Amino acid sequence: MTRTAAIAFPITVFLAWVMYVIDRTGNGPGLKWHMVPNTVTFAATMVGVAYLVFAVIAGVVVYFTKIRGGSVSAMSVLGAGLVRLLVVFLIAVPVGSALGELYAYVEERAFLKETEAFMSTAKAEPITGDMPLYSRRRWWPGSAQQLVSPLRK
Repeated sequence: MTRTAAIAFPITVFLAWVMYVIDRTGNGPGLKWHMVPNTVTFAATMVGVAYLVFAVIAGVVVYFTKIRGGSVSAMSVLGAGLVRLLVVFLIAVPVGSALGELYAYVEERAFLKETEAFMSTAKAEPITGDMPLYSRRRWWPGSAQQLVSPLRK
């Protein structure tokens, strides 16, 4: 089960990152810090469901390949392996969530720089005097959402 845990760690970090970023990103600029606790809970729940299925399948495979018909006790093999998988999950989800928050921060900073560069060359509308808005799609995996610069006069 050590190899299984080593394989599960990067996959779990990636899934936690994806779930975190998808739920964390929203339309419009701003980091929206109030969303962080709910986003971490969402990412942990979604990854936890998939991880539980993975752990059950891994346990069944270990049972049929190493324990069934052998002289070793099931708890000595499965217990240690499942504890290892639990520790991997408890470390991987916060790491993936932290990487997701870093990703959201980097994207927000990049969008603000892009907005400043756009606004430095933009001209006001001749009739209304309003400045045009800068917008772009979010970077993957939040690519279905649109970032739009705040209104400026």
